[in-house]
Amino acid sequence: MVAASLIFVLSETLPAAAQNQKNIVSKWNSVLLNEIILNKSAPFENTRQIALLNLSLYDAIEAVEQKHELFDVKIAPVPDASAEAAAVAAGYTVLSGLFPQDNGTNLSSTYYHELSRIPDGQAKSKGIALGVEVAKQLLGDRKDDGTGDQFKNYSEIQPFALSRPDQFPLPPPPARTSAEYSADINQSKDLGERDSKVRTPDQTEIALFWSNTGVGTYGSAGHFTRVAQIIADQKNLSNAEEARLLALVG
Repeated sequence: MVAASLIFVLSETLPAAAQNQKNIVSKWNSVLLNEIILNKSAPFENTRQIALLNLSLYDAIEAVEQKHELFDVKIAPVPDASAEAAAVAAGYTVLSGLFPQDNGTNLSSTYYHELSRIPDGQAKSKGIALGVEVAKQLLGDRKDDGTGDQFKNYSEIQPFALSRPDQFPLPPPPARTSAEYSADINQSKDLGERDSKVRTPDQTEIALFWSNTGVGTYGSAGHFTRVAQIIADQKNLSNAEEARLLALVG
């Protein structure tokens, strides 16, 4: 079953997964998911952390490869820089900003290990400088985005992709006296009761999987990230391709 397969795959420990991943984009994402668990980040924060990491990786790589439009940074292309070094530095700089209390075990070890794999030279130096600048710009742009107050509604937070939070307003829910409302309530009861006679085994496993989203997990946003990582690995995506995929998902 699909849900059972996903649960099995995602049960792999994140540090071990990071060691086995082929590119720096996936490695930084696994390090981030591990940091979210270790620091008990709230689901409210997880979505922002995942978006910031992957947008920084995407913009750092794109500033070198120039295949797509940059998301947010104002920076001149550096075609002779190492895109991999840029991604290494961007990921480290963003995650150090998001988790300043990190003891160095996860962030610094990944940073220095990945840099050691890149030959020294101007391309590497330019890539590092580029990645740092991209990350600093993104962190600076989002410094006052409204997420500092845990009690704010999402409608009060600066969006990543929309012009404003209310750009695409949803219709109101059905009236409580309507037939639609009654049908929805009854469906929720029928599917949600402990010994439901209408819920399928797949639906039960899917519900259990997506309910694993509280503090101490990497939340639903992390689940989407891990699924995207798995797909990227199966499709053998390059750093640039995976960075774009995860930026769009994030």
